[in-house]
Amino acid sequence: MPRILHLVHVFPPESHGGTEMYVQALARAQRAQGLDAVVACGSERYQGAEPAREEQEGLPVFRLPMNGHLRDADWFCSETTAQLRAVMAESRPDLVHVHHWHNLSTDVVRAAAATGVPVVVTLSDFFSCCPLFFRLPDDVTPCPPDLDPEVCVRCLASAYVAPEPMVRAAFPRRETQLREELAAAGAVTVLSRAQLDYMRAMPIFDGVPLQVLSYPSPVLGEPAAAASPRTGDVDLRLVSWGGLVPGKGFGVLVEACERLRAPDRIELHHFGTVLDEDYRDRVIALGPRSKPTLHGRFGREELMTLFPSYDLAVFPSFYMETHGLVVDEAIQLGLPVIVSDRGAPPERVGAHGLTFPAGDVGALADALQRIIDDSTVLETFRNAPLPAPYSMERHLDDLDEVYRAVSGAGRTGG
Repeated sequence: MPRILHLVHVFPPESHGGTEMYVQALARAQRAQGLDAVVACGSERYQGAEPAREEQEGLPVFRLPMNGHLRDADWFCSETTAQLRAVMAESRPDLVHVHHWHNLSTDVVRAAAATGVPVVVTLSDFFSCCPLFFRLPDDVTPCPPDLDPEVCVRCLASAYVAPEPMVRAAFPRRETQLREELAAAGAVTVLSRAQLDYMRAMPIFDGVPLQVLSYPSPVLGEPAAAASPRTGDVDLRLVSWGGLVPGKGFGVLVEACERLRAPDRIELHHFGTVLDEDYRDRVIALGPRSKPTLHGRFGREELMTLFPSYDLAVFPSFYMETHGLVVDEAIQLGLPVIVSDRGAPPERVGAHGLTFPAGDVGALADALQRIIDDSTVLETFRNAPLPAPYSMERHLDDLDEVYRAVSGAGRTGG
């Protein structure tokens, strides 16, 4: 039975972000299909001397210790690589699938490939070309693909509170290491056409045969009943979810609501962990009339029972989102969607909503006012045919082709 070792920067229950939740679902699905999937992950909490071995509902997980030393800007860590080699010696994988370098080291692909094991890399975000993940230094303006590296040095030195000469020496090392990592991989996948187009314009990806392999659609089940008719004192009930940080742009939505003819007739709700308390305070101050309600953390129950009762989901992100899972969730819940025009979300909206230029408060306000004034707009979005879900089963088939192309290993072991 072929064994696949998944490498990821962090893993439940320590964190429940999109990448690690995908890896968890993927590994479990692979095991259900006959592959012997194993996970090795970094950590920001575990401080043991050696990797900790766990079992999560039959899924073996090796949690590598958090390394306390400064990693500069290159994210190379020889101690982590040594621990990974020990995990590989114990787990003896037939293929390694790298999902991230953060909390690990910028040589894990080469370390695996040096043992003769084929490696697949999935670029779930922009960490491969930006140690700060997002290429959005001011939380508003994305970096151009051909950015002068000296701009990166100054940005990183400020973010790390580190001397510029140290960062200036480390940053080129990081780029060289990651170029070599990408060259050592048998296949490199990205999550969307938008991500592919952006990365193809970056020098670090010259000659790298990137291919799109999207995450599978979320499996939500049957949601609660859709929105009921509006009451006389409410024009529109809006919902957004995700971490509350400036880059997600919720403040743009609040400002747009304040520009409507009757902001006090709007219900505006946000669900998600407050990751920036100063930003939370600014968001509340931006909406003296629309009075946004910030609910904080939420779970599946809220997703399935509360969210379908709203009229419209809005995701006004400044980020160049590589996938857009929240859009998939909203559409499955029967909610029309408005998204900013950055990254992958516009690819996913289709006939179920519309886009607006990121950060353009006036354009978003105009769209919302049009929806208030013409009830047929939302009705049209709601009645659009649902896209066929990209199931985990189909995703496994597509991923199996990638695995076979680099090694011949797959679910059938052929």
